[in-house]
Amino acid sequence: MKSELRREMSYLLRLWQTKSRGELVWQANLVSPQTGERQGFVDLDGLFEFLRRETGAPQDEEDECAPE
Repeated sequence: MKSELRREMSYLLRLWQTKSRGELVWQANLVSPQTGERQGFVDLDGLFEFLRRETGAPQDEEDECAPE
């Protein structure tokens, strides 16, 4: 991550399901339209971790949008 956080980011997001050990799992791919850089993720947790790092969001904080 850059030393100064960006205030706006854009990505093209692609999601698809695959089977892993007999279960359906979501995989993801992000592409930056500005640079063409690609990031691949084997699960949604990896995608969310990447976005937290990019935005500087704390990783241990509970999701405020999650149902109680």
